[in-house]
Amino acid sequence: MRNIATRLLTHLGFNVTVAMDGREAVEMFPNLGDVRFVFLDLTMPHMDGPETFRELRRMKPETRVLIMSGFSEEDVADRFGNDRFVAFVEKPFNLPQVREKIRNLLR
Repeated sequence: MRNIATRLLTHLGFNVTVAMDGREAVEMFPNLGDVRFVFLDLTMPHMDGPETFRELRRMKPETRVLIMSGFSEEDVADRFGNDRFVAFVEKPFNLPQVREKIRNLLR
């Protein structure tokens, strides 16, 4: 999924930094400078999506996050609340879906 997401985001014109898991993302985040959004999987080793989300938000509360998961949006919504800086895309996803979710997230 990381490779697919990286290719999609690069195609959309974003500079992409990839973390292997949630723990690495949290470690890297303070040194990345201006991050437009984080594309985060719900299920990851070492630190899952909700834990990673909480840590990133602790460091920078206005961080925008696009969550991807094989679960439905309804199944995932309770974990992240009704937050205008959070969007969701269900796997498998395609370029138009991701483009639209990012467009709405960055408004």
